[in-house]
Amino acid sequence: MDRGSNFSRSILRSGLLLRSVCAPVWGAFLVCILLAVGATAQNSRSTRSQGKDAPTQDDALQKHFDAARTFQIGGDQEHAATEYRAFLAGALRRVAGLRTRLGEYDKAAKLFEAALAVAPEDPDLHLNFSAMRFEQGQFVEAKSLAEKTLQLQPNNSNAHYLLGRVLFQQGDFAGAKEHLEAAVVGTPNFETGYLLGVTYLKLNDLTRADPRSGGNAAGAHSQARGACRRRGQSPPGHAQAADHSPPAPRAADSNDRAGPRSCA
Repeated sequence: MDRGSNFSRSILRSGLLLRSVCAPVWGAFLVCILLAVGATAQNSRSTRSQGKDAPTQDDALQKHFDAARTFQIGGDQEHAATEYRAFLAGALRRVAGLRTRLGEYDKAAKLFEAALAVAPEDPDLHLNFSAMRFEQGQFVEAKSLAEKTLQLQPNNSNAHYLLGRVLFQQGDFAGAKEHLEAAVVGTPNFETGYLLGVTYLKLNDLTRADPRSGGNAAGAHSQARGACRRRGQSPPGHAQAADHSPPAPRAADSNDRAGPRSCA
């Protein structure tokens, strides 16, 4: 039996319990079940191609589902409803990730919107949706969604990185610098450091753009490389950034935080 069928059945089982516990999101459940069943075949193929990453996504959803049932059996309706919402939001985001990878952006957007209706305070949903909008070139909405992520998680390095890229594309290099500096300090990696260096050049800050310079954010590419070496890893190549444009982001699924590549 394929993983897509198990996924659809898990949603169906949760719905039978959800109806008596979490009525306000029953409509979102119906959307989820229809979309999940419709995407079963595609999801199964995608899951097999992802190899070891797919079980991690399934496990995360299963944990929310199992926790919801446990709380409900124990009579804790409030926590059961919370876990069911997390399960539904994760399921919707998973299908949204599939639609995004297929280039079906309108369908993916509706899924993200449905997921946010269920879990409006989920920072990863906002970040994943922002990454998709960036990929589409819809920078105004991408900016708004990334900013919302940072309201919910001020120290989210991936959100700082994505917002920095949005601002870079909009020509707001001073704003991009602020967020890219936060991103490179929080999670050092070559791509963030390289884009920060290019941002310094755009601002005519030649001292900080020089990899030989010192300081906290100065010489960011050099610092990122040094951080990778200290971890015993090698930094990724940078041929894709030779045109001084930030590389296109990956529109993330339920386990992808839409951030830059790590050292290795």
